[in-house]
Amino acid sequence: MSGCFWPEGEPRIHAMLVDASPPTDKGQPVELRLTLNNRAEIHGEIILRIPPGDALGYAIGSIYAAYFKKTPFDGTFPGCFWPEGEPRIHAVVTSISKPFDCGKQVEIRLSIHNRPEVSGEIALRIPAKEAPNYRVGTEYSAHFKLVSKAAWY
Repeated sequence: MSGCFWPEGEPRIHAMLVDASPPTDKGQPVELRLTLNNRAEIHGEIILRIPPGDALGYAIGSIYAAYFKKTPFDGTFPGCFWPEGEPRIHAVVTSISKPFDCGKQVEIRLSIHNRPEVSGEIALRIPAKEAPNYRVGTEYSAHFKLVSKAAWY
């Protein structure tokens, strides 16, 4: 990605918006469901609750990319434009598995529960040699950038 710094050793993911609850006339939040399953090494789901008036900015089938940065994080990426209205989350490493697949991989579980309007869990498989770079309790910040907006039909 030109103009953006994407350091090695920090997770990168894609999420697809797969479902949205219908808006209600009572002003209840619209619940957006994003799934993470674009690669074999990552699985998970993120639920994002947004004000009904903001729902028009989202389309089912849209794809978002996110890069996780260890927190504390000031929210700025040099040379990158991050518009409003794109999801931001924090995720905490809750577990790191023992090596599997003949000692080649470990699975890191990240829990998303820092705000009432965002929840979910991510399972990320990484090479076992990278596992020492991760610690249970480490918090990551991520900002989802819209990379492909689906058209409404």
